[in-house]
Amino acid sequence: MCSFVPMKRIAAVLFVLFVLVSCSNEFQLTEDWKDIPIVYGLLNTADTAQYIRVEKAFIDENSSALDLAQIPDSLYYENAEVSIVRTSTGEVFNLTRVDGNDEGYVRETGVFAIAPNYLYKIRSEEIFPGNPDLYTGEEYTIQIKRNEDSPLVTATTNLIGKPEMASPAESSSAITFRPNATTVVSWRSFSGATIFDLTFSLNYVESINGSMFEQKNLIWKYARNIRESELVSVPIQGEEFFNHLAENIEEDENAIRVFQNVDIIVDSGSDDISEYLSIGQANLGITSSQDIPIYTNMSEGRGLFSSRHRFIRNPALPLSGITKDSLLDGSVTGHLNFQ
Repeated sequence: MCSFVPMKRIAAVLFVLFVLVSCSNEFQLTEDWKDIPIVYGLLNTADTAQYIRVEKAFIDENSSALDLAQIPDSLYYENAEVSIVRTSTGEVFNLTRVDGNDEGYVRETGVFAIAPNYLYKIRSEEIFPGNPDLYTGEEYTIQIKRNEDSPLVTATTNLIGKPEMASPAESSSAITFRPNATTVVSWRSFSGATIFDLTFSLNYVESINGSMFEQKNLIWKYARNIRESELVSVPIQGEEFFNHLAENIEEDENAIRVFQNVDIIVDSGSDDISEYLSIGQANLGITSSQDIPIYTNMSEGRGLFSSRHRFIRNPALPLSGITKDSLLDGSVTGHLNFQ
């Protein structure tokens, strides 16, 4: 799923838009009704399918925005046509409307109607056939035809690809976390990505009271919204690794645990995502202006069409001997019964 920026974030933008337009004297004086397209989609070659959310907000002086949000017909265009065009070849890829609830992407309960949950979908193998890495840097334009009378809704993005890991190097056979020492994770981006998240999946197996070993994956979201353009370097204090394990794994004298390896995960985003997040975090305090900033790169309405990529270092790295010794016998994690 296109999820570098959570889908629920667009719900907040939609809600703000509903409230603003329903309360705007300027809009109400000039016209009684106007639909406003709301679009959200992030192309990602690492995903098996690409999903685009297309909805609408509209001004209606006779109805409450909160009431409209609960009516599916008020949220979706009945016969919208959504396509993506590859600029270099002119190829047009048509998306199919699906119910996200049936795709495993159930909409969260809140202001908006949760069913149906329409999204527009295309399989990645259709738009990125062969080796997806070959399409890095390609320009793509989304085109949305709402009806015969309205102008096309468009936006353009360049496809970003996977970063190149610098440290741990490709030749590394293990990763080291040592108390009172620093471990550096770094990578290079040559694909236009300017914002990054760094996450670790700490993988181990666990047996309780002699039961069969069960796979466990402790997610460590280490850094968010790192803004760099080329070489990204993230220093990690070794004790943070041990503290994270101690704080998130329950002590159990009947447990036997065996640490397996560490997945290093780098999520990359384009300039548009960086700008979207920056505006979303803008100061909205008592000294700010009355207008709530809403970022959009769409030709009509509001929304975000951009590119992201999730890279998982392969292979995952086991712990070095010195790290494993500290894990098993150290004062911070020794009580967790790692073997």
